[in-house]
Amino acid sequence: MLVASAWWLFAWELDNGAGLHEARTAALNLFVVVEAFYLFSCRSLTRSAWRLGMFANRWIILGVSAQAIAQFAITYLPAMNMVFDTAPIDIGVWVRIFAVATAITIVVATDTLLPRIRAQPP
Repeated sequence: MLVASAWWLFAWELDNGAGLHEARTAALNLFVVVEAFYLFSCRSLTRSAWRLGMFANRWIILGVSAQAIAQFAITYLPAMNMVFDTAPIDIGVWVRIFAVATAITIVVATDTLLPRIRAQPP
């Protein structure tokens, strides 16, 4: 699902006037955002992320914060753009990234929720 979504976003960006570097940056950031969302949703096999609390594990918060800083650097710092062949992206691209990441997270959460619902006695 992630690969198909990244490919779709990459192609969509190219089809709508983005350059290769911008499209590549959008796909890269989609991977990172989906994985960060997944990290929060897979902390427990029996309880939802909302029941655990978003800030229950400070190491996850620290790791995701460090990852966000690194992604900002890869996306917006010219030296990092040269190293990673990326380019700055605008807010509209971020909206698409977060929309797709949210959709993927909902699908994954639903997939993990169904066995819990089935396991409950009637």
